Amino acid sequence: AKKELVKIENPKTEDEKLNNKVFDIIQKSKKKGKITYGELALELGDINPEQINKVFDKLLIKVSE
Repeated sequence: AKKELVKIENPKTEDEKLNNKVFDIIQKSKKKGKITYGELALELGDINPEQINKVFDKLLIKVSE
């Protein structure tokens, strides 16, 4: 069972900051109903492959090209 993603008040670590960025992306994507890989890359900015894996692990939405 996946833990529900929630926004962290006053994020301190890089993981907490990434968590909030992913939370915001998911909220925007749910309003639109989708997100493209291009939009996802633009939203995420400069992150490493390990962080990208964490993002995809947290995304519970359809990712399309």
